Amino acid sequence: MDIETSITVAVILFICITPFAMMHRSNKQKEANLLQSLKEIASQHNCNIHKHEFCNNYVIGLDSHKKQLFLFQKQRETNISRVVDLSNIQKCQVLKTNKSTGNKDLLEKIELGFIGTDQNKVVEKLEVYNEEYAELRGEYQLAQKWTSEINKILS
Repeated sequence: MDIETSITVAVILFICITPFAMMHRSNKQKEANLLQSLKEIASQHNCNIHKHEFCNNYVIGLDSHKKQLFLFQKQRETNISRVVDLSNIQKCQVLKTNKSTGNKDLLEKIELGFIGTDQNKVVEKLEVYNEEYAELRGEYQLAQKWTSEINKILS
């Protein structure tokens, strides 16, 4: 290959790779901002985040020593933060809400449901997916994973 071909190939590669690199950088910055917001909420409750995970437009985190679960979600123009004190919780489960359209059931909402120690009923819910705000991108698997993680801490 001569020098002109090498330069042309390099320019084409640069043009093709740059958008992906910029998207990756943007996603990392978004995750860093979400995590920072979550850590600020945890510090307001004298907690530290020991484990966290990102999904779509939110981050969920856990202080396993103080048994506190935190969720920070960015929805359009509003920010939602939730804290669940797991010391008053007996069990966690995934709650799915479906809506019927004709002969199909469509997933409308996924939540983490927390069952209290005294009432034996759902006392708290954390929404991890709502069809109104986003497309489904692994939220169900994330809810199952965190339900398992939380139930390990509770047992």
